[in-house]
Amino acid sequence: MITKQDILSRAAEWQLRPSVVEKDYVLGWILTAIATNANTKDNWIFKGGTCIKKCYFETYRFSEDLDFSLLPEARYSQEELKETLEELVVSAGSQSGIVFPLDKVEVKESRNKQNLKTFEGKIAYQGPLNVPTHPRILFDITQHEAIVDKPVRREIFHPYPDQLPTTSVRSMKWRQRRRVRFLSAQDQEIFLMWSTYSKIKFMT
Repeated sequence: MITKQDILSRAAEWQLRPSVVEKDYVLGWILTAIATNANTKDNWIFKGGTCIKKCYFETYRFSEDLDFSLLPEARYSQEELKETLEELVVSAGSQSGIVFPLDKVEVKESRNKQNLKTFEGKIAYQGPLNVPTHPRILFDITQHEAIVDKPVRREIFHPYPDQLPTTSVRSMKWRQRRRVRFLSAQDQEIFLMWSTYSKIKFMT
């Protein structure tokens, strides 16, 4: 695990709260655990704002939650998913030195607006800042969601002294279509969509 001073130095350089930088660091290790777990590395498809930040555009806004869609091969009950999250935090903790209390792993099952089964997961951690309360990371995991494009492998942006593998992420082309379909009425999101799409066109 990196030191408290590593977090404070980056927080000063990036003009961010140290807690935001620490969470970004912890997210990298959670993604590493997902990318190296036999049951999740190919079946959990990373998406959402944190995916853009950690796998596509390092200068994108910092995001705190982890959103995933599950491939058809991956089916979980609430208890099975809780056990999987426990496996992931044990792995992340053993590799990084970050403390993830197992008694604070939570999973709740529900249905979203499209009537798809979703799970909200929560984990807690104690990282380099060693604060007395345990910050939390939220998971939003969706089953039976249509995945239009084939998932791709993307490197995890992790501007810290650790070397991380890659993780499966949803392609940006799919995300653009989804954003148009659901968010086109929101001016701020339209601008973000246009800006992101322009960067993708430049990259390709």
